[in-house]
Amino acid sequence: MNGRPRDSVVGELFVASVSSASIVLIGDGRIGDSRARAIAVKREYPIYRGDEGSFERYPLFRAAIPEPPALYPADVRFVPERSRIVVGRVDVMAASASAIVQIGSNGDLANESRQKQFRQLLPESAAAQD
Repeated sequence: MNGRPRDSVVGELFVASVSSASIVLIGDGRIGDSRARAIAVKREYPIYRGDEGSFERYPLFRAAIPEPPALYPADVRFVPERSRIVVGRVDVMAASASAIVQIGSNGDLANESRQKQFRQLLPESAAAQD
């Protein structure tokens, strides 16, 4: 965020759905940090073994997230006499899995979404016996 916070004027904002650690923010923010983690097990025969909910058990949730390279430099110009952000209309169908919808500027962002999914099917011999 550069300089002092600005006023944000929004004519109309429609957000149909926000879920899973997502943020909708109108105005300047200091830090936006949203995280979503999930373990999904899909089985033909529903059974819970009791030891499947530990994130630490899977390397995916322990691994460091690499910083993406800055591929395209942005041309940013700050005009001091413009202290307002004016937006006519914003339509958001959905924000999910650590998304941030923001009208304004932000100092730091650190989003994260990690999902481990399993599909466990019965062996053909077991399925034939049912």
